[in-house]
Amino acid sequence: MQSILGVSIKQILHTSPCVLYKVKEDEPIISAGLHLSQLDVEGVVAVDGAGKPTGIIIGYNVLRLVNSNTVWSTFYQTRISDSKMRVLLTKPEDDVQTIVKSILNNGWGYAIVVNPGGAPTNLIGLLDIADFLVKSGFTAKVTNVRARDKASNPLISISERATIMAVIQTMLDKHVRRLFIGESELVVSDRGIIKWLLSPANLGRLRDAPNTVFASPLNSLGPMLHKPVFVEKDLDAARALQLISEGDARCLITDDRKMILTPWDLTISLLAK
Repeated sequence: MQSILGVSIKQILHTSPCVLYKVKEDEPIISAGLHLSQLDVEGVVAVDGAGKPTGIIIGYNVLRLVNSNTVWSTFYQTRISDSKMRVLLTKPEDDVQTIVKSILNNGWGYAIVVNPGGAPTNLIGLLDIADFLVKSGFTAKVTNVRARDKASNPLISISERATIMAVIQTMLDKHVRRLFIGESELVVSDRGIIKWLLSPANLGRLRDAPNTVFASPLNSLGPMLHKPVFVEKDLDAARALQLISEGDARCLITDDRKMILTPWDLTISLLAK
């Protein structure tokens, strides 16, 4: 284990954005989806009537509700409270290493920071942790660790001619948030699909002709598809941490196109195993 014992959450808050956006848990899921579509955030925090955090919504949660025949009614009839995932609550004085272990056990890479009154103040995501590890000098401890040894998933490819529905289904079936497009060597993510699906250009079509939207080819996403950073397969974890935030794809792919390194691999897997 690459230990960061004694490091407090407060130190991450001082070095990383840890931006938090809130939505009321009794609002329809499309409200959270629109936040994800219009803002440069990985997730939004659901709060109850008292303003206390009850969970988080990411693009993957929204995609799980997609059905080409009922998508519009489902998006408006499903409440955030029925789709959110529970996440870890933490305080600024808590130990980062303990939080990392809890995130590993929880399976989702987020922690909500709360104040003494229990109200949420920040949302810590994996990229925030990666940013902290680079800025704090932690990378000096992992120059002898091969990044690929921390990879948790193989690289899964899909054709640019695949329909949007096929892409969503593949993500859900494989339990991944990113797919590699072989022809263009770009990456499609759950975040990118939500940004495209709930964009002003598509909202009307999603209501009136959803089948047409979901039958669109993957390359319709255009600027929502991102170029990953390609790296040598023996890249060390220190350099990988420095590179993970550089591209909009927010992942690294080995030059042989066989492995993908995600923020999870270079933070939670690196720190907790």
